[in-house]
Amino acid sequence: MFQKIIYVVGILVFLFSLIFVINLKVKPEEYTYQIDEYKSAGYGYSIFYNHRLLIKQKKIPVIQCNQKFHTKQDAGEVAELVIIKMKNGINPSISYEELVNLSITIK
Repeated sequence: MFQKIIYVVGILVFLFSLIFVINLKVKPEEYTYQIDEYKSAGYGYSIFYNHRLLIKQKKIPVIQCNQKFHTKQDAGEVAELVIIKMKNGINPSISYEELVNLSITIK
């Protein structure tokens, strides 16, 4: 009787361990972003990793004044570039040249 209980407990521990490992592997590492709209006119973006906030960018990077993005599309294009860089292990900072290449509106 005692051996059967040990056997059943062993099988249950194995199954729960297997489910745990499979659950870890099934969940993909996911970067997402959302566009933030500000009452003072303009847009920014927030970048998340598995729903955890990593970056909150309230203005256009590299620009000296606190200029926000003029369109949702501009903010989204820069956020996507930052995510691509992070996925590839590259420093996610943005250069002025990259803003120009993306045709980001700068005033």
